[in-house]
Amino acid sequence: MESSQERCCLSQKDHDEDQNPMLLASFPQEIILEILLRLPVRSLSRFRCVSKQWCSLTSSSKFMKSHLEKSNEHERDDNYTNRSLLLVSMDGFEIKTKSCFLHSVLHNNSPVKMLDVEPPKRAIYPSLYLLGSCNGIFGVLEGYHDVILWNPAIKHLKKLPNSGTNFRRYKIFTYGFGYDELNDDYKVVEICCYARLGINRETIINVYSLRSNSWRRIKDYEGGMISCSPGVFFNGVLHWVAVHKEGMKRAYSILSLNVSSETHETRLMQPQYDEKDGVFYLTIGVLKGRLCLFCRYYEQKTDVWMMNAYGNKESWSKFASIPYSLNNLGHISPLSVSRSGEILLQYGRSLMLYNKADDKFIETEVKMDDPTSLKEAATYTESLVSPHLYDVRD
Repeated sequence: MESSQERCCLSQKDHDEDQNPMLLASFPQEIILEILLRLPVRSLSRFRCVSKQWCSLTSSSKFMKSHLEKSNEHERDDNYTNRSLLLVSMDGFEIKTKSCFLHSVLHNNSPVKMLDVEPPKRAIYPSLYLLGSCNGIFGVLEGYHDVILWNPAIKHLKKLPNSGTNFRRYKIFTYGFGYDELNDDYKVVEICCYARLGINRETIINVYSLRSNSWRRIKDYEGGMISCSPGVFFNGVLHWVAVHKEGMKRAYSILSLNVSSETHETRLMQPQYDEKDGVFYLTIGVLKGRLCLFCRYYEQKTDVWMMNAYGNKESWSKFASIPYSLNNLGHISPLSVSRSGEILLQYGRSLMLYNKADDKFIETEVKMDDPTSLKEAATYTESLVSPHLYDVRD
């Protein structure tokens, strides 16, 4: 039999449970809002089922933007508590995507929990290329020229209309994705090149606006050949490596396209590297809140250069020189830097940490179902921002 004390405890427990909804309803709305703005996207997605009011609140564009602003306040936090890592693998003809918190990868004091992410499925071709991320949305190229905007955290995607480009004429393509802060718009840039005998004959640039859901052609590019690697978005500008000739020599520069003004120039020159080290390949990235250049010397090393003051070509400095390792095959793509200075790399089909202090590679706990299937990796900030943001307005 229950004692009087046990009955009293049970009665109190039932009373407390009955009071919980009342306590929630009487809680100041301003406090509830501040709490919700600080929650991760995965929690907010579940909490939309709490009530119609919460669902309406967290689905509004105003809340989405406020939540994103809160997340971006800690964008450069060395702990990377609001950053995630997206992995794309190719297992046979099946595309798989997974994600995990970047903090758990960079700091081995916590286990890495991998979550399955449903990949966008639109094209009939089993291929998926990341064009970059901005505010939680990825630009994705499926097949050859099918462009999709995709938020993996909330599983929203939008297939863009065809740009109208004559794909038979233009054989060389590259894309970029960024946010136009001035006009509160998301834009995809398509660069198409017609070349013969390695000489650039014509390069056109098309820009897609999410707000207007349409493409338009802007001023053509009259410089050299543009790298096929996707443009890197930083400081409101998309960046590509451009190759041209100076006399009999091959020269490199950085093509920059301002997403808001839709103007382009090639003034961001690269650091003075030495070609005598052998054949190399140049790509652009962002580390520690700075624009970077990755100079890959074939089977030797990858030099990481940082532009410490954006727009100042005299501010380039070498951050690291990552040696080639016989234990790993493929290109080195730096993704992030830990608080202690370790560099997270996609090294071929593996994810590694490189400690430049003792010149050692450390294997991470991040594992795909098939260890040899990793195709791409990218860091991003999870958000509630939907590619359908401008379809229905609040």
